[in-house]
Amino acid sequence: MNLHRLFAGSPEGNDFLTAITPSGGAVNQLRAARDEMRATLRNAISQWERSIKAEDFLLLREGVQRPQLLRPRFRMQGSLAYGTLNDPAQKPPQEMDLDDGLFLPVSFLAGNGQSHPALISQGLFFVVENALEKLCQRKKGWTLDRSKPSCVRVCLPGHAHVDVALYSIPDAEFDELSRRMLKEATYDEQGLEIHEWLYHQLPASQIMLAHRHDGWKPSDPRELENWFRKAISRHETRGEVLRRVCRYLKAWRDFQWRECKLSSIALMACAVQTFDALASALPANRDDLALEEVAKRLPEQLRHEIKNPVVDGQRLDEGWTPAMRQDYASRAHEFAAAVTAAVHQAQTATEAIQALQRVLGPRIPDDASLVRSDDEPRRSAATIEGAPAILTSGLLRNKSKQPDPVIKQERERRFA
Repeated sequence: MNLHRLFAGSPEGNDFLTAITPSGGAVNQLRAARDEMRATLRNAISQWERSIKAEDFLLLREGVQRPQLLRPRFRMQGSLAYGTLNDPAQKPPQEMDLDDGLFLPVSFLAGNGQSHPALISQGLFFVVENALEKLCQRKKGWTLDRSKPSCVRVCLPGHAHVDVALYSIPDAEFDELSRRMLKEATYDEQGLEIHEWLYHQLPASQIMLAHRHDGWKPSDPRELENWFRKAISRHETRGEVLRRVCRYLKAWRDFQWRECKLSSIALMACAVQTFDALASALPANRDDLALEEVAKRLPEQLRHEIKNPVVDGQRLDEGWTPAMRQDYASRAHEFAAAVTAAVHQAQTATEAIQALQRVLGPRIPDDASLVRSDDEPRRSAATIEGAPAILTSGLLRNKSKQPDPVIKQERERRFA
């Protein structure tokens, strides 16, 4: 069976990818909440001395100069930046999320000659949380979550949240960043968003992340994003297949478990590993076959350590118990068997759809017209000689309908 159009590229836009893609309205609400939080934090940080008592938190060490009016800079991170954001399968407890990074110069946090922040991380968390708590009190349905060790979370109505991570960067780079943002007009109307090409010029070795318990830790938030983007680029015509397969794996996890420690990054690392191993052997126009190859290797990958692809000595499976690992591997085996059965063993379109729905849920469309037999003559846009690129991509919708959310999400990702 050729099940590609069940996953992506249905002419009517009723495929699995569309079903797991958040609506434009939901994404816009997340962005609007993020922007309101940014404006609040910009204001609070410029007046931070008025909001707290330094002696209560040992905020400053001796010799630290009081900062002048300061505007933090921000940069979006996580799945929306990677282009892998899904609408969760089980709401609640699963939530759609947006990750944001707040950047401050070291001089705000350290004395002359110091390269590491001197403002204790708990103090900066207090400044940020104090401001966001007041915002939440004014917004219906917004609540502050202080439980995350390396970010501040604001929970929103509609099963969504925004996480803000707190970073420091060297003064010279912060000043140059601000100067170039103004000169090149590469910022949003509030002058807060770091443009992509400037963001990637920041020095990797001197970015510090605030942690509630461990103080300041070296941490470059760009590393995972760069790793994934390079993987997409490395696989050229199959790069977008890789991105979609990562989203299918996340959708599988969300359908299988209401809550679990199998992270999105761990699944993405497994998918990239398989694509790297198979290289050009994977098809560029069959998401079903690409997913099958990734799923076949997933159980064995989950049985062993999953290394962090960008930080030596760290793993993406830390905190898994033996029982968790066995559960993840066992369900991954069932997943692989179901995809293989759907593609190679099903006698009818209905059988293939039912096999996929057992492991991926009802968002797999119950539409036999999207299934073809491999020996059936194909006259899809992808096989019509000279067809426009937008047709061969399989993302064209009826003009009377709303813009394709997959195209819209990609456009939003590029211009975030």
